[in-house]
Amino acid sequence: MPISTSCPYCNATFALPSPMPTDGRIDCPRCSERITYRGPMPSQDEMPIAVPPTAMAPVPSTRAAPKVWWMSALIVALIITGFVLWYGPQRSGPSGPTYDLTQPAEPSQWATLGFLPASCNLVIGVRSADLPDRDDLLTRIPTSARDALEKSLGRPIQSIDEIALGVTVDGRALPGVMLVLLAQTPFDDALLAKQARSSEREGDRTYYTFEAPGSGFEWVAWLPSPQMLIASLSLDELEASPTNGKASLTDAMRGLISERLPADAAAWAVADMSDWDQFLIPRLLLGRILPNADAAGLADWQALAIAVTRGQQVDLRLHSTKAEAWHQRLPEMERKGDWLLLSKPTTAPEWATWASRWRSKNIKQP
Repeated sequence: MPISTSCPYCNATFALPSPMPTDGRIDCPRCSERITYRGPMPSQDEMPIAVPPTAMAPVPSTRAAPKVWWMSALIVALIITGFVLWYGPQRSGPSGPTYDLTQPAEPSQWATLGFLPASCNLVIGVRSADLPDRDDLLTRIPTSARDALEKSLGRPIQSIDEIALGVTVDGRALPGVMLVLLAQTPFDDALLAKQARSSEREGDRTYYTFEAPGSGFEWVAWLPSPQMLIASLSLDELEASPTNGKASLTDAMRGLISERLPADAAAWAVADMSDWDQFLIPRLLLGRILPNADAAGLADWQALAIAVTRGQQVDLRLHSTKAEAWHQRLPEMERKGDWLLLSKPTTAPEWATWASRWRSKNIKQP
């Protein structure tokens, strides 16, 4: 009588084949798993009892899974990886619009201006890629200040492509200051958190607090988008900064930027000086620039716009209530109504020489 055995995987009972393989390895006719038979071997005249295929319904093998488990695991891993790559940066880091800084733009179109508060009456802007002699100018920044800033930001200062500095000149001893930095490559929020003295989450913003070495001051920063960083000496002012990137500057400041600056300005400054004669800080600065000028002379000046173009030309415009009298003192400038303008193209070195000569005269108020 034929010798039978059972499959340890599907429990099917079947007769051993004849002749029997010498190594004792046979395939189960139901689940096709290969098993090793270690019992007595059948004789040559013992024939197996054939079991009709229809008599045995297919039973899933408990060992078939190892052949495909890695495919399932790979699919799951790809799904998880895609989920993390898609949602992870948006949840763990700043989200916001992206900016293309490879193309030149007029000052009024600079994205950094949209994050300055309405109280700013002095704004300074710099597009470093368009700035003439950029590397030479950067060497003039005190090494300690440059090193501290680069350590905090985790990048060289040359990698900052657009800068807007907004200052609120008022009755405070320390004017309000807001600095907006924009870079083509994103900031590393994890590195900022590591370099910061502390970080605090409020709503949809994370504020990073840094110490300014040797100054006793702290400055606070947040990232409205991966490419942009906003910093201030005051957390209250930073919390009040615009969130949607739309310009909140006054009409007077926007008019100075759009109407009094050249379209190809690479570095510039505009100021609404209409009430500066009431404040101490501007009076002190005037005394440093014009030693013989009395503080009341500030009332003569209403606005200023100065720019260095990509072609290294200096554009200077001054708005004065006594433009005619000042024009007599400054014959190098052209008068157009209440505005005084440089009457001819002037390079930055030429302008610096002229400004130094002007200051050395210690001119008095007209």
